[in-house]
Amino acid sequence: MLAARGALHMAMGQFQHAVDDYTACGRTLAALNVVNSTVIPWRSRAAFGALAVQRYDLALALAEDELIAARKWGSARGVGAALHAVAIARRGESSVPLLEEAVQLLDLGQARTELMQALYDLGTLQVERKDVAGGRSRLEAAGAVARECGNAYWAERVRLGLARLSGPDNGRTLTRQEIKIAQLARAGYSNQRIAETLFLAVRTVEFHLSSVYRKLAISGRRELATALGSVAA
Repeated sequence: MLAARGALHMAMGQFQHAVDDYTACGRTLAALNVVNSTVIPWRSRAAFGALAVQRYDLALALAEDELIAARKWGSARGVGAALHAVAIARRGESSVPLLEEAVQLLDLGQARTELMQALYDLGTLQVERKDVAGGRSRLEAAGAVARECGNAYWAERVRLGLARLSGPDNGRTLTRQEIKIAQLARAGYSNQRIAETLFLAVRTVEFHLSSVYRKLAISGRRELATALGSVAA
């Protein structure tokens, strides 16, 4: 139940609540002496939530602990999912090779949901590193897996990601104010709290967020964590 609620919080952009739920899930599993990380990979899921609220050290620690635990059991799916989390948490020179290995293992383990997410992040990261052709290829592969699984949300997310590659760069440039507001929204702040933090009217926050979504070709807060990084950088 805690893992399911954590997933719901992630989908709703309530990332700190997701981290709290996944951490509580981990404590419950430990109390029940469940040590196989593939039963519920709570650490890697919590790591993505921690990244969204900019708790980078926590995210990396969780992801690396998950990888150690997953390698003890040797499941292709478990190791692949953990490698995905480690790659995103590190965001360094090793991230692309780690994601490529994650994709191979997730494909081998027939973990279709995890595979399309890893492909999406790999494609997005390759685009950030100026490998647009490689990134496009990975995004297209992610879209194919999403359609194969009948996952409309991820199919649309990939479509929007590909659309961003075709759009004019100057039309996607965010202003400093838009970046500040988008970063707070990504961290789980409500429009009211963003307004109070930046001393703005709520309607001004709403206006800027609408502009951010349009420029990034995304549908809402759930996609900010991925889309914001490449454009703001």
